[in-house]
Amino acid sequence: MTRKITPSLAAIVEELELEKARLVTRQHLGKLRAKNDTKPALPHLVRDLKAQGWIASTGVRGVYEFVPGSRAGRYPSGDPLQPLRAALADSDTLKAAVALGSAVAMLNIADRGPDRPEVAVAPRSKPPRGLVQRMRVVRYEWRLPTTLIDGLPVHQPATILVHIAHRPTQVRSWGAVLEILPALTEAVTPDALRRELTGRPTATSTRLAYLIASIAPNLLTTFAPQRSRGLVWFGPRRRSLRYDNDWNVADTILPMSPSAGKVLV
Repeated sequence: MTRKITPSLAAIVEELELEKARLVTRQHLGKLRAKNDTKPALPHLVRDLKAQGWIASTGVRGVYEFVPGSRAGRYPSGDPLQPLRAALADSDTLKAAVALGSAVAMLNIADRGPDRPEVAVAPRSKPPRGLVQRMRVVRYEWRLPTTLIDGLPVHQPATILVHIAHRPTQVRSWGAVLEILPALTEAVTPDALRRELTGRPTATSTRLAYLIASIAPNLLTTFAPQRSRGLVWFGPRRRSLRYDNDWNVADTILPMSPSAGKVLV
Protein backbone atom coordinates (compact mmCIF):
# COMPACT_ATOMS: atom_id res chain seq x y z
CA MET A 1 0.00 0.00 0.00
CA THR A 2 1.26 3.45 -0.88
CA ARG A 3 1.73 5.98 1.90
CA LYS A 4 1.32 9.71 1.73
CA ILE A 5 3.86 12.15 3.07
CA THR A 6 2.09 15.40 3.72
CA PRO A 7 4.16 18.58 4.12
CA SER A 8 3.57 18.42 7.88
CA LEU A 9 4.95 14.87 8.05
CA ALA A 10 7.78 15.09 5.54
CA ALA A 11 10.43 16.55 7.85
CA ILE A 12 9.59 14.13 10.66
CA VAL A 13 9.69 11.05 8.41
CA GLU A 14 12.95 12.26 6.86
CA GLU A 15 14.53 12.64 10.30
CA LEU A 16 13.44 9.15 11.32
CA GLU A 17 14.78 7.71 8.06
CA LEU A 18 18.15 9.40 8.61
CA GLU A 19 18.26 8.09 12.19
CA LYS A 20 17.43 4.61 10.91
CA ALA A 21 14.99 4.51 13.78
CA ARG A 22 13.56 1.20 14.89
CA LEU A 23 11.42 2.58 17.68
CA VAL A 24 10.36 6.11 18.47
CA THR A 25 8.90 7.49 21.67
CA ARG A 26 6.26 10.17 21.92
CA GLN A 27 8.86 12.33 23.66
CA HIS A 28 11.27 12.01 20.75
CA LEU A 29 8.53 12.90 18.28
CA GLY A 30 7.92 16.01 20.34
CA LYS A 31 11.57 17.00 20.03
CA LEU A 32 11.56 16.41 16.26
CA ARG A 33 8.38 18.48 15.96
CA ALA A 34 10.00 21.37 17.82
CA LYS A 35 13.24 21.09 15.86
CA ASN A 36 11.46 21.23 12.51
CA ASP A 37 8.79 23.73 13.60
CA THR A 38 6.08 21.31 12.51
CA LYS A 39 2.63 22.89 12.80
CA PRO A 40 0.28 20.11 14.01
CA ALA A 41 0.12 19.67 17.76
CA LEU A 42 1.87 16.52 19.00
CA PRO A 43 -1.35 14.44 19.43
CA HIS A 44 -2.35 15.29 15.85
CA LEU A 45 1.13 14.53 14.56
CA VAL A 46 1.08 11.10 16.18
CA ARG A 47 -2.42 10.49 14.82
CA ASP A 48 -1.39 11.43 11.27
CA LEU A 49 1.79 9.32 11.36
CA LYS A 50 -0.30 6.34 12.44
CA ALA A 51 -3.00 7.00 9.88
CA GLN A 52 -0.47 7.12 7.04
CA GLY A 53 1.33 4.01 8.26
CA TRP A 54 4.63 5.59 9.25
CA ILE A 55 4.42 4.43 12.85
CA ALA A 56 2.70 1.39 14.36
CA SER A 57 1.68 0.36 17.84
CA THR A 58 4.08 -1.70 19.98
CA GLY A 59 1.59 -2.38 22.75
CA VAL A 60 3.55 -0.10 25.08
CA ARG A 61 1.95 3.29 25.57
CA GLY A 62 3.90 6.18 24.09
CA VAL A 63 6.33 4.00 22.12
CA TYR A 64 5.85 3.24 18.41
CA GLU A 65 7.56 1.22 15.74
CA PHE A 66 8.83 3.28 12.84
CA VAL A 67 7.87 1.74 9.50
CA PRO A 68 10.52 2.97 7.02
CA GLY A 69 9.91 3.64 3.36
CA SER A 70 12.12 0.67 2.44
CA ARG A 71 9.39 -1.61 3.74
CA ALA A 72 7.26 -0.64 0.74
CA GLY A 73 4.06 -0.39 2.71
CA ARG A 74 2.53 0.14 6.10
CA TYR A 75 3.68 -3.24 7.39
CA PRO A 76 5.02 -3.55 10.96
CA SER A 77 8.00 -5.85 11.41
CA GLY A 78 6.01 -8.50 13.26
CA ASP A 79 8.87 -8.86 15.74
CA PRO A 80 7.45 -10.84 18.71
CA LEU A 81 10.00 -9.20 21.00
CA GLN A 82 8.92 -5.68 20.02
CA PRO A 83 7.06 -5.05 23.31
CA LEU A 84 10.28 -5.66 25.24
CA ARG A 85 12.21 -3.34 22.95
CA ALA A 86 9.53 -0.70 23.46
CA ALA A 87 9.48 -1.12 27.24
CA LEU A 88 13.25 -0.75 27.47
CA ALA A 89 13.24 2.24 25.11
CA ASP A 90 10.73 3.99 27.35
CA SER A 91 12.50 3.39 30.66
CA ASP A 92 15.99 3.86 32.04
CA THR A 93 15.19 1.90 35.20
CA LEU A 94 13.35 -1.21 34.02
CA LYS A 95 15.48 -4.31 34.60
CA ALA A 96 14.23 -6.84 32.06
CA ALA A 97 15.78 -9.50 29.84
CA VAL A 98 14.87 -12.30 27.47
CA ALA A 99 14.66 -15.42 29.64
CA LEU A 100 13.98 -19.15 29.82
CA GLY A 101 12.87 -20.75 26.54
CA SER A 102 13.19 -17.55 24.54
CA ALA A 103 16.75 -16.99 25.80
CA VAL A 104 17.71 -20.59 24.98
CA ALA A 105 16.51 -20.03 21.40
CA MET A 106 18.33 -16.70 21.01
CA LEU A 107 21.53 -18.35 22.26
CA ASN A 108 21.07 -21.04 19.55
CA ILE A 109 20.88 -23.78 22.17
CA ALA A 110 17.36 -24.69 21.02
CA ASP A 111 15.94 -24.63 17.50
CA ARG A 112 12.98 -22.47 18.44
CA GLY A 113 11.50 -20.60 21.37
CA PRO A 114 8.00 -20.60 22.81
CA ASP A 115 5.16 -19.01 20.85
CA ARG A 116 4.67 -16.49 23.64
CA PRO A 117 8.09 -14.92 24.28
CA GLU A 118 9.40 -15.16 27.84
CA VAL A 119 10.88 -12.20 29.69
CA ALA A 120 12.24 -11.90 33.21
CA VAL A 121 11.98 -8.70 35.22
CA ALA A 122 13.55 -7.92 38.58
CA PRO A 123 11.19 -8.65 41.49
CA ARG A 124 10.54 -4.99 42.32
CA SER A 125 10.28 -3.79 38.73
CA LYS A 126 7.01 -2.43 37.36
CA PRO A 127 6.77 -3.58 33.74
CA PRO A 128 4.32 -1.68 31.53
CA ARG A 129 0.93 -3.23 30.93
CA GLY A 130 1.62 -3.72 27.22
CA LEU A 131 4.65 -5.88 28.01
CA VAL A 132 2.70 -8.05 30.44
CA GLN A 133 -0.20 -8.43 28.03
CA ARG A 134 1.89 -9.44 25.01
CA MET A 135 4.69 -11.48 26.58
CA ARG A 136 5.04 -14.02 29.36
CA VAL A 137 6.65 -12.07 32.18
CA VAL A 138 8.22 -13.80 35.20
CA ARG A 139 10.03 -12.29 38.17
CA TYR A 140 13.60 -13.35 38.85
CA GLU A 141 16.67 -11.63 40.29
CA TRP A 142 19.71 -12.54 38.19
CA ARG A 143 23.34 -12.01 39.14
CA LEU A 144 25.28 -12.24 35.88
CA PRO A 145 25.29 -9.48 33.27
CA THR A 146 23.13 -10.18 30.26
CA THR A 147 24.34 -10.85 26.72
CA LEU A 148 23.30 -8.36 24.03
CA ILE A 149 21.73 -10.12 21.02
CA ASP A 150 19.98 -8.16 18.28
CA GLY A 151 19.88 -5.15 20.57
CA LEU A 152 18.20 -6.99 23.46
CA PRO A 153 19.54 -8.18 26.85
CA VAL A 154 19.47 -11.97 27.01
CA HIS A 155 20.19 -14.22 29.98
CA GLN A 156 23.42 -16.20 29.90
CA PRO A 157 23.31 -20.03 30.01
CA ALA A 158 24.31 -20.10 33.69
CA THR A 159 21.51 -17.68 34.53
CA ILE A 160 18.97 -19.86 32.71
CA LEU A 161 20.22 -23.01 34.46
CA VAL A 162 20.04 -21.49 37.94
CA HIS A 163 16.71 -19.83 37.15
CA ILE A 164 15.00 -23.13 36.38
CA ALA A 165 16.38 -24.65 39.59
CA HIS A 166 15.52 -21.61 41.70
CA ARG A 167 12.00 -21.20 40.30
CA PRO A 168 11.02 -24.53 38.67
CA THR A 169 7.34 -23.58 38.57
CA GLN A 170 8.17 -20.73 36.17
CA VAL A 171 9.14 -23.24 33.46
CA ARG A 172 6.30 -23.67 31.00
CA SER A 173 7.47 -26.90 29.34
CA TRP A 174 9.80 -29.15 31.32
CA GLY A 175 9.72 -31.69 28.53
CA ALA A 176 11.33 -29.17 26.19
CA VAL A 177 13.83 -28.12 28.87
CA LEU A 178 14.96 -31.69 29.55
CA GLU A 179 15.62 -32.19 25.84
CA ILE A 180 18.06 -29.28 25.65
CA LEU A 181 19.47 -29.62 29.18
CA PRO A 182 22.69 -31.40 28.07
CA ALA A 183 23.42 -28.65 25.53
CA LEU A 184 22.56 -25.97 28.10
CA THR A 185 24.93 -27.40 30.72
CA GLU A 186 27.71 -27.64 28.12
CA ALA A 187 27.40 -23.90 27.55
CA VAL A 188 27.79 -23.12 31.27
CA THR A 189 31.18 -22.22 32.71
CA PRO A 190 32.03 -23.02 36.36
CA ASP A 191 32.81 -19.41 37.22
CA ALA A 192 29.52 -18.14 35.77
CA LEU A 193 27.60 -20.83 37.65
CA ARG A 194 29.24 -19.88 40.95
CA ARG A 195 28.41 -16.21 40.40
CA GLU A 196 24.77 -16.90 39.52
CA LEU A 197 24.36 -19.10 42.61
CA THR A 198 25.77 -16.46 44.94
CA GLY A 199 23.37 -15.70 47.76
CA ARG A 200 20.80 -18.31 46.72
CA PRO A 201 19.08 -20.57 49.26
CA THR A 202 20.53 -24.03 49.83
CA ALA A 203 17.37 -25.47 48.28
CA THR A 204 18.31 -23.92 44.93
CA SER A 205 21.68 -25.72 44.89
CA THR A 206 19.97 -28.95 45.93
CA ARG A 207 17.41 -28.74 43.13
CA LEU A 208 20.16 -27.91 40.66
CA ALA A 209 22.19 -30.93 41.80
CA TYR A 210 19.14 -33.19 41.41
CA LEU A 211 18.59 -31.80 37.92
CA ILE A 212 22.12 -32.08 36.51
CA ALA A 213 23.93 -34.75 38.58
CA SER A 214 23.76 -37.39 35.86
CA ILE A 215 24.06 -34.95 32.95
CA ALA A 216 26.95 -32.73 34.06
CA PRO A 217 28.56 -34.24 37.19
CA ASN A 218 31.63 -32.09 36.58
CA LEU A 219 29.59 -28.99 37.39
CA LEU A 220 28.68 -30.35 40.83
CA THR A 221 32.23 -29.70 42.02
CA THR A 222 31.68 -26.06 41.12
CA PHE A 223 29.22 -25.50 43.96
CA ALA A 224 29.67 -28.69 46.06
CA PRO A 225 26.02 -29.29 46.96
CA GLN A 226 25.17 -31.27 50.10
CA ARG A 227 22.18 -33.50 50.77
CA SER A 228 19.58 -31.36 52.47
CA ARG A 229 18.52 -32.34 55.99
CA GLY A 230 15.00 -31.23 55.24
CA LEU A 231 12.85 -32.25 52.30
CA VAL A 232 13.33 -30.05 49.21
CA TRP A 233 10.40 -29.71 46.84
CA PHE A 234 10.97 -29.63 43.11
CA GLY A 235 7.69 -28.01 42.12
CA PRO A 236 4.51 -27.26 44.08
CA ARG A 237 3.95 -29.04 47.40
CA ARG A 238 1.63 -31.83 46.37
CA ARG A 239 1.79 -35.57 45.80
CA SER A 240 5.24 -36.27 44.39
CA LEU A 241 5.91 -38.11 41.16
CA ARG A 242 9.21 -39.43 42.51
CA TYR A 243 11.56 -39.07 45.46
CA ASP A 244 15.33 -38.79 45.12
CA ASN A 245 17.10 -40.15 48.20
CA ASP A 246 20.54 -38.81 47.15
CA TRP A 247 19.38 -35.22 47.44
CA ASN A 248 16.23 -35.59 49.57
CA VAL A 249 14.16 -34.07 46.79
CA ALA A 250 10.44 -34.60 46.22
CA ASP A 251 9.80 -34.04 42.51
CA THR A 252 6.25 -33.05 41.63
CA ILE A 253 6.57 -31.71 38.09
CA LEU A 254 9.24 -33.33 35.89
CA PRO A 255 7.80 -35.64 33.18
CA MET A 256 10.78 -37.97 33.65
CA SER A 257 13.55 -38.53 36.12
CA PRO A 258 16.64 -36.48 35.17
CA SER A 259 18.86 -39.42 36.14
CA ALA A 260 16.88 -42.39 34.78
CA GLY A 261 15.63 -40.67 31.63
CA LYS A 262 12.47 -42.77 31.65
CA VAL A 263 9.19 -41.16 30.73
CA LEU A 264 6.64 -41.32 33.50
CA VAL A 265 3.54 -43.21 32.38
